[in-house]
Amino acid sequence: MKKSIALAITILAIGLMAGLMHRHELAGLRQIHTQLSAQAARLGIHATDHNRSAQPRTNKLEFQDRETLKRSIVARIGEYGRALDDDDLIDGENSPAVQEQGWELMERLMDLDPEDIINVIGSLQSDESLPCRQELIDLSIRMLAENHPAAALSLLAGSEDLMKEMDDGQALIGESLQNWAKKDPAAALTWAQENSDKNIPLSPGDMESSTLAGASQLDPQLAFKLLSKVKTKMGDAIQAITGSARSAQDRTLILAALRNYLTTISEPAERDVLREKALGGFAESFSCEVHDSAVNWISGQNFSAEECDELVRHLSYETTGADTGKWVEWMSRTLPPESLGERVGSLISSWAKEDNQAVAKWLNGQPDGPMKTAAVNNYARTVVEIAPQVAAQWAMTMPAGQEREETLKRIYHCWQKKDAASAKATLQGMGIPLETIDSINSQSGLGDDH
Repeated sequence: MKKSIALAITILAIGLMAGLMHRHELAGLRQIHTQLSAQAARLGIHATDHNRSAQPRTNKLEFQDRETLKRSIVARIGEYGRALDDDDLIDGENSPAVQEQGWELMERLMDLDPEDIINVIGSLQSDESLPCRQELIDLSIRMLAENHPAAALSLLAGSEDLMKEMDDGQALIGESLQNWAKKDPAAALTWAQENSDKNIPLSPGDMESSTLAGASQLDPQLAFKLLSKVKTKMGDAIQAITGSARSAQDRTLILAALRNYLTTISEPAERDVLREKALGGFAESFSCEVHDSAVNWISGQNFSAEECDELVRHLSYETTGADTGKWVEWMSRTLPPESLGERVGSLISSWAKEDNQAVAKWLNGQPDGPMKTAAVNNYARTVVEIAPQVAAQWAMTMPAGQEREETLKRIYHCWQKKDAASAKATLQGMGIPLETIDSINSQSGLGDDH
C-alpha cells in the first residue's frame, strides 16, 4: 500500500473529524446516547439499546431508504478508496479533489445511525477487492468511536477477528471509553469494569483510566469522585485525569479539583506521591500546547519550588518537541542550579537522539553558563555513538575541570572500542597531552553507558 494512503487516512481520522464534529455541533446535531439494538448479521454481534425512548418501528419504506443510503455510502467509500489508491501526496497532502471527496464521505458517515455504520463496516469487510479496504474500515470504526462510542465498544469487544485486523484497535477502545465518559461517565465506567475480563487488548487499569480522562473533560470534580469506584492504582488514575487536559483552561479546572481532592488525603507521604503523579500528568498534557502558553500557565498556579521541579522532571522530548530549546532556556531561568543539570540533560539527550543537528545549531546560539555546560555534556555523551569526533569537539568547549574530564573519559572509552588509533590521534590533535590520554585509557571502571 502507498505511504500516501496511510497518511491520508490519518489526516481524515484526526484532522477532518475534529472539524466535522464542530460543524455538526454548530448545526445542532443531536447527540445520540445509545448502544446497538442490533448488529449486522454478518458480524454476529448483538447489543442491548438501553437508552432509546419508545419510538415507532421503522416501516418498510424507511428501511428501504436506509438500505439505499447504506449502499450509496458503501459505493462512495469504494470510489474514495480507488481515488486514494491513484492519488499521490503533494507537500504532505492529497489533491483538493480527493480531500473534498473525503469530507463528503465523512459527512455522510456522520449522518448515519450507529447500526447503519455497523452495516457499512460489514459490507466493507466482505469486499476484499476494495483498495485500502482495512484502512477504510478503520476510518469508519473511528467515526463510530467518535460519535457513538457505546456502539463502537460493542462492535470492537464482540468481534475478535475485527480487532486482529486493526492496527489501532487497542487505542480505539480507550478513545471510545473516553468519548463515552464525556457524556455518561457512570455508564462508561460500568462497561469498562464489566468487560475487563473479556478478550480486549487493553488492560482493566487502562480502560478505567480512559474513562476517568473522559469524565474529567465533563466535570473534573466528578472525575475525582469516581476514584473511589476504580481498582486502578490511585496514582495512575490521577495521572490519567490530569493528563487529559487539552488547554490551559482545562488544566486550571483540573488543578483546582486536584487540590481539593488532596485535602482529603490525611497521610502526608501518600499525598506527596499522588501530587507527584498528578504533576506528571500535567507535564504530559503540555504536548497539546505551545511553549509560551504552557509556561505562562505554570507561572500562574502558585507552585512551590519542589512542585515546579517535579513538573519539569516529567517533561520529555515527546512532550516538548520543536520547543525543546525554549523549554531548556526557561529551565535555566527557573530551576535551582542543583537540579538544572539533570533536568536539562534528560531533554537534551532525547532531543539529540531525534535530531542531533538541530541540537548543535541551538547550542551554537547559547551563551556560556551552567545551562550550556549541562546541555553540551549530555549532547556529547549522546552523539558519541554516531559521531565520536563531534562529541569530543563539543566536550572541549566545556569549562576545564572535572566535569569535562569525565565526559572526555566516557567519549574515549566508547570511541576506542571502534577505532582506538583515531580516538588517540584526534584527542592529541585537540591539544590533549598524550599522558592525559593514556590516563583516560587506563580507566577501566567506566562501564558502557554514555
